[in-house]
Amino acid sequence: MNTKRLARKTITGGVAAALLLGGFAYAPQAKPAYAAEVQQTAASSSIIASYLRNLATYTSWVADKDEEYVRSDLYSGKNLVQASGLGAGELKDQLINNFNWYVDNASTSNLTSEEVQQLREEGARQISEAIVVPGYQPELKNANVNFDAVIKQRLNIIASDTAAIANEDYENLTSKLDSGYSLVYASGIDRATLYEALVTLMNQSIDNAVGQLPIDAEKVQKAKADAASLISEAIATAGGYHQASQQPQSNVGLDAIVNNRLALIISDAATIADKNYSDVIADLQSGKTLPQAVGLTQADLSTKLNDTIQQEINTAADQNAIDADLVAKAKSEAGLKISEILSTAGYTGKVTEQANNISSQLDARLKGIVSDAATIADKENYEIQDMIDQGASLATATGISSMELFERLMSPVNQYIDGLSPDADVVAAAKAKAADQVRTWVEFGYNN
Repeated sequence: MNTKRLARKTITGGVAAALLLGGFAYAPQAKPAYAAEVQQTAASSSIIASYLRNLATYTSWVADKDEEYVRSDLYSGKNLVQASGLGAGELKDQLINNFNWYVDNASTSNLTSEEVQQLREEGARQISEAIVVPGYQPELKNANVNFDAVIKQRLNIIASDTAAIANEDYENLTSKLDSGYSLVYASGIDRATLYEALVTLMNQSIDNAVGQLPIDAEKVQKAKADAASLISEAIATAGGYHQASQQPQSNVGLDAIVNNRLALIISDAATIADKNYSDVIADLQSGKTLPQAVGLTQADLSTKLNDTIQQEINTAADQNAIDADLVAKAKSEAGLKISEILSTAGYTGKVTEQANNISSQLDARLKGIVSDAATIADKENYEIQDMIDQGASLATATGISSMELFERLMSPVNQYIDGLSPDADVVAAAKAKAADQVRTWVEFGYNN
């Protein structure tokens, strides 16, 4: 027996995860012309399609044969029965048993028992037909990948990725972001190096999502180009991506730069005056103005804040050849907004916004849990995601004990929550909510 394969007939867990997303790829250089002309049975269900997509691989496992030999036989015109060396009945029974296991572990909780039985029967029918088709190739015309979701998920953990790249403590890095630093400055890495490292991680996520699916290469390259553009913007944005992501993409420009900077005006003022951020918040909540809270005159603080925001406007204008009149207009409007904020007693704009939106911000952060778990387990995202889609818990998918995985996942989440609000009660409630959600995913899975 080939020791590279498990000595069992039913393909389970991580094995199925890898197979269904192309983890054991085989790419022959050419195939006979007639193979493309063979009429295949279209899969009527995504679950059936996922199984049929790797039917040759499953055949090699149940027949205890090297996959390359099975595929070579297919490309020479043989069918799967002939390639397996098994009888048609034996091969069909073993493949159907494996398919039924897959149905039991796939996301079928929304189906009735009758619908599940219909799925089993349809799968059995298509498997029976497929194994006698010469040169079998699965029907994959409708394959698709939600690139926007893949890109957003990776961007949601860009601070964690940056901390890992810089070998920096995540809490220290996010503290700098909350003080108005960009990811470039917070990490201490030059922009080109950080950009290339983050683009590499993003491209890996996109490639993993595509796997062996027949996605148009131009669509894949466009997704990578779009993602690279977003990364370039995110690493230079004050406050990091979790601030930039609050702005719609159509608002990228001078207005976005002004708004992003103004969202950090309290932390900027505290930094300028060398004051503790929490103390400044407390003074603002007592009814003081921002200049009073930091101990500077309104004129001095206004000058320093305007200098900061105008430097960002100038940089954006130079990089994008923005019209001088638009630049002057943006600076003027920024100055007026700063003046209004500095004259407002008890101004806590960003803090109030964070308190109101902390639930949505937390939900966005928790979308990166699967990626976090994959990193902790030293596995690919798709390996974990596929097992989760089949109903596995995160602990099962990673092979790490529930307690250990929960603690390691919650550490960066709690650090993130600490930066969302200065209100201890709000932070405690958010941590409790996150802990309850993550514990459920770790111990019971996403469908519970």
